Amino acid sequence: MSWLNNFLGEENNSPLKDKELSLDMLNISKKDIEVLSKAITEILNPELRQLIKNQLNSCIDEYFKIADYAISKNWYNAYANPGQKIKEDMQEAQNILNNNQ
Repeated sequence: MSWLNNFLGEENNSPLKDKELSLDMLNISKKDIEVLSKAITEILNPELRQLIKNQLNSCIDEYFKIADYAISKNWYNAYANPGQKIKEDMQEAQNILNNNQ
């Protein structure tokens, strides 16, 4: 068995859940958007600037698709106030700890 199979698991027994993958993808998408936004301000070549602009727009579109999916599954509560979000995160962490005992 390869390291990738060990990491992802076999068939539907993956230790990485859809929720965690979706939230990781959201974080990666945010970072991509941040990097491309900074890069575009430094580019002087108009053709390269247009290429990066197109990539940035694609990344933004993909981010919203992932976010909409995560919101529809109640995995990502984008509308919660910060205090509520902290309580939810603490409860989820406690559930994980309880399940691992």
